[in-house]
Amino acid sequence: MRRIYIYIGLFLTCLTAPILLGSMFLPSPPEPSGAPAEIVAARSSASVEATADQLRPNQTLAIISQAAIETVSWAEVGWTPDSGEEVYRTMFGGALFESYAKHPDSVQKIKTKSGVIRSAAAGRFQFMPDTWNSLYSQYDYWPTGANGEEFIPLAQDIAMIRLYEKTGAFYHLEQGTSVLLHQVIVSPEAIAKSMNAAASTWCGLPSLTAEARGDCDDPRQSQKTMADTIAVFNESLVRNQALQLRASAKVPEVLAISENWVGKDFNPGALAQCAYFVREVFESAGMPLPASKDPFSSTDPRAGRYGPGMAVSLIGSDIGIVRRTASPVEIPAGSIIGFTNTYGDFEEGAITHVAVGIGDGEMIDRPTAAKPVQKRRIETFPADSSGMYTYVLPGGVYAR
Repeated sequence: MRRIYIYIGLFLTCLTAPILLGSMFLPSPPEPSGAPAEIVAARSSASVEATADQLRPNQTLAIISQAAIETVSWAEVGWTPDSGEEVYRTMFGGALFESYAKHPDSVQKIKTKSGVIRSAAAGRFQFMPDTWNSLYSQYDYWPTGANGEEFIPLAQDIAMIRLYEKTGAFYHLEQGTSVLLHQVIVSPEAIAKSMNAAASTWCGLPSLTAEARGDCDDPRQSQKTMADTIAVFNESLVRNQALQLRASAKVPEVLAISENWVGKDFNPGALAQCAYFVREVFESAGMPLPASKDPFSSTDPRAGRYGPGMAVSLIGSDIGIVRRTASPVEIPAGSIIGFTNTYGDFEEGAITHVAVGIGDGEMIDRPTAAKPVQKRRIETFPADSSGMYTYVLPGGVYAR
């Protein structure tokens, strides 16, 4: 089965699944993953019709993946739904580092009643330098910042998912997951086994046995209780599923509005209106979109700095979930597609055009030239220099 890994946050796609599913994942043992170019927590490539109150298997895995991300960062750095970007810059003991260029590799110390603890752990998931460097060398694909920064938030989230799976922790979550009456449920036993599998990697997580803690079996190192950890995990499941369903319910409306524009003039006579067209579609569907302030999640070195009229302002994690794929037919309906260097003399990777994805490799867009809105193939524009298309599953929400 093809493996695709998580692009953080809330995972907003068209939804479908039977009302009652037992365990929906193959009972295969945990295994190290490859290095796919598209980083999304999903293992199903099935294309099925969607309704607003259903979940399909890849979305279910996305929800439990996000719950794992939030639970580990809660245990390691005290993350809450109100936390901001600073959790990604947190060093052991709570001090913040300044640059995302590389792992800071700075030993910090804290005093406890049992003695002094020293550690160079850093980031949202408190990666040790050796752990981070090892992961970074094992996989081909890593997103970087506009200036080549390696330890950016998106890369940290991807690394956490990769490491969590390598511990075997995901296997237990998958085996204990079911969907009952459209509600994602992970059994307490599965959550406990998952945390136990990861407890020697993240010392803040609880374990079922002392042996499972490995090098974390140090009385100076505090850990969360299993009851609190299960509660945090379940709160995340509920919160992220609700956000998925709310945003995905808008997809049919977005498609209908887009289709209605085909052949019609949008801001006739004006050039470069693609971003305003996409914004009009989503706002008409009740989903007004901000201008992204995220400098990390796209290929564009100008990302996060422009207003609503620029195409790049629609590609960011504060718009929705940013994904990349080499195959246009995999881009789901209701997404926003960003194209690079379609005109002008912009820097390499600049997102200069956006369109509404309508599924099956097609899109609806307002051409850069002052022409009526068109429906056409996504391949009308080439992929970026790495052979990938960037798209966003918008929701106007991005919880961390």
